[in-house]
Amino acid sequence: MPYEDAQSGGLLHGTGLFPARVPVHTGRHRLTGDVPGHSHDFLEIALIVSGRGRHLTAAGGRPLAAGDVIVLRPGPWHGYVDCTGLTVVNCCFAAELLRADLAWIRTEPAVNHLLWGGPSAPGSAGVFGFRLDAEHHTRCLSLLGELAAAAGHDGPVHRIGVLGRLAVFLDALAAAAPQAPAPTVTADAPSAHPLVLGAVRLLESDLAQAWTPARLAAELAVSTGHLSRMFTSHIGLPPMAYLARARAESAAALLRGTTQPVARVGAAVGWPDPNYFSRRFRTHYGLSPTAYRAAGDDAG
Repeated sequence: MPYEDAQSGGLLHGTGLFPARVPVHTGRHRLTGDVPGHSHDFLEIALIVSGRGRHLTAAGGRPLAAGDVIVLRPGPWHGYVDCTGLTVVNCCFAAELLRADLAWIRTEPAVNHLLWGGPSAPGSAGVFGFRLDAEHHTRCLSLLGELAAAAGHDGPVHRIGVLGRLAVFLDALAAAAPQAPAPTVTADAPSAHPLVLGAVRLLESDLAQAWTPARLAAELAVSTGHLSRMFTSHIGLPPMAYLARARAESAAALLRGTTQPVARVGAAVGWPDPNYFSRRFRTHYGLSPTAYRAAGDDAG
């Protein structure tokens, strides 16, 4: 049985999945039949090794075969159907790693597109899928094997070794993934990394705050234009678009993981108007908040 327990459905939490010291998990699963729709509060990257099946998301279905890669942000609903010997190797890691230990990785354009830009493209519903050629597929599977050995539960876990191998895996996978057009980076961009990361930390630390570009820039003591240019250059999105995505992901976790009323969930993430919340959430996941929660209930 894969970690996506076919009996549970709903929201899957990293609690119990990750080792205590390093919130990274790898696994190898052979799927037959269907795995009901579910979502989770961590990031997942799945590599298809062999077999056949279909991957379902709010954006529709996609046939799977060896070499396919699925990148899922926290929150999107997904499942597998019609699986025949579908062997999946996956890597799951807590989103907090990208806000702390691996925060620097946001400034790498290829990895930024792999983990943020691709899953956030219009119509993607939080999922980025593509196919590797044989050489890159073999390389990425090998790196996942090294990561699995470093993060294994049977021996001592060395945090720096696990995070280093995770970064190498993400870099190799990103290099082989379809890329977005390169953003225009200004001459002073390298010195702006701390500024951009500081802006990200502010937004993520208080999603419910009534953030505006001017307010965020004032908190960081820079001009609105300068912050927008630096943020977009290194993250690939303007600050308010990044905030909208973070709010949607947080709302998705609350909708699946709690029984809070939909309106209260919207207010908790900074969208107190229920109609506006519904429109913004649908933009990211292809479903209204109510339908998204119902899909999880049905899966259970």
